[in-house]
Amino acid sequence: MNRRTLLLTGSVALTCAIAGCSSSGSNENTNEVYAEETADSVDEESAVQVDNWEINDGTFHLHFTPVGSNDRALQIVAGAYAGNVDNGLDLPLTGYGYEGEETILYFQIEVDWAQQFMDDELIESEYLDKIRGTMA
Repeated sequence: MNRRTLLLTGSVALTCAIAGCSSSGSNENTNEVYAEETADSVDEESAVQVDNWEINDGTFHLHFTPVGSNDRALQIVAGAYAGNVDNGLDLPLTGYGYEGEETILYFQIEVDWAQQFMDDELIESEYLDKIRGTMA
């Protein structure tokens, strides 16, 4: 699967016409707008249900329930996140996947990795391998 396919499967056909997205807004507001857009994009997929999200200590925390496989959920989150990093999101992401009360998936994505993926400096498998390397 190539970058375009990962992004399409992550439902990140995004535009900068998002409410609140302007060059006059602060970086904090931009991050909040794109964090919310990432969560919304992920939640639109049938393989992932977003439970909640927050920005805390300079990190975007996304809590979700994988409906399909954990790998599919990771692909969806990674694709949505990369699309929004390319649009201006400037926070690392920590993902938490739950089954009931149990955490079954935990990973981190660095802004640089997502931007390298969007700039075709990393192929999909390299991008996902970096993320899998953070899994606990």
